[in-house]
Amino acid sequence: MKPIVVDLETSGLNKVQCGIWQIGAIDLNNNEEFFEEGRIDEEDFVEKGALKVIGKSEEELRDENKQSQKELIDKFFKWVGTRNVRNLLCQNPQFDITFLELKAIKYDLKKTFQHRAFDLHSIAQVIHFNVNNTFLVKNNEKNSKIESDVESSLRSGIF
Repeated sequence: MKPIVVDLETSGLNKVQCGIWQIGAIDLNNNEEFFEEGRIDEEDFVEKGALKVIGKSEEELRDENKQSQKELIDKFFKWVGTRNVRNLLCQNPQFDITFLELKAIKYDLKKTFQHRAFDLHSIAQVIHFNVNNTFLVKNNEKNSKIESDVESSLRSGIF
């Protein structure tokens, strides 16, 4: 059984103050997709740097013609609730999951996914290690020690 790949687009990095304006997901078991946009709440903060990254204006993120953020998240939770496997696969899952969990509390919505998630960066590092016998990490003393410890563990079959 395969997880659900999830990616959020937000109005910034602050999980408490910023909003979710887009959710994309794909169930790797059957390639069914969820892709919807909504408008952030009036009180949600918009970081200027986020606008540059996403190529949107604040007006677009607050467009009254779009469904509300609550409706967007509720639809996503309902979609996830119909999946056989509800583990998530994300780039930096602590970001996406925390955002969703905080909004679920705000709107009194029941989240329908598992707390445990898979991190794409970690998976990519393990694959790179298996192919190249090394990790892609900065070569400084602290990271070299961590890399050495993890490489030793991988070689000894702990992972």
